[in-house]
Amino acid sequence: MVLINHKEVTKKPTADNPNNEYILRLRWTLYTNNMLTVLVNYRGYPMQYIMQKKHPLETVVIPLLPDGDNKMLAQTYLKIVFNDFDQRNKEAILDIFIEDNLQRIEVEFKPKKKP
Repeated sequence: MVLINHKEVTKKPTADNPNNEYILRLRWTLYTNNMLTVLVNYRGYPMQYIMQKKHPLETVVIPLLPDGDNKMLAQTYLKIVFNDFDQRNKEAILDIFIEDNLQRIEVEFKPKKKP
C-alpha cells in the first residue's frame, strides 16, 4: 500500500481521509504462461493489468496528479516494472518508481500486514 499526500490539496480533511491522502493499493493475483495479473486501486478506481517480461508489457504508468502548465516538469506518475517471478517462493518481483520533479506529493510505503 502506498499513501500519497498531495501537498497542494485545498479540500478539507474528512473522517475517512484526515490527512488528504490518496491510497494506492497494489497486488498480483495470477502468474501463468509468463504473464502476471496485477490489480491496482488508486483513488477508488480499480484497474487490472496483464504484465510480461518483454518490452513494453513489463511497465505500467499510472498518473498520480494532473499535469500542470509545464507538462515536462509537472508530470507526477508512478511506474510499475515487472522484473521477475520466483517460482519456488511464489513471489513477484516488482520495481516501483515515482516521478515528481516539482515535489508536489509526499509518499509513504506501508508493508503488507502480517496475519
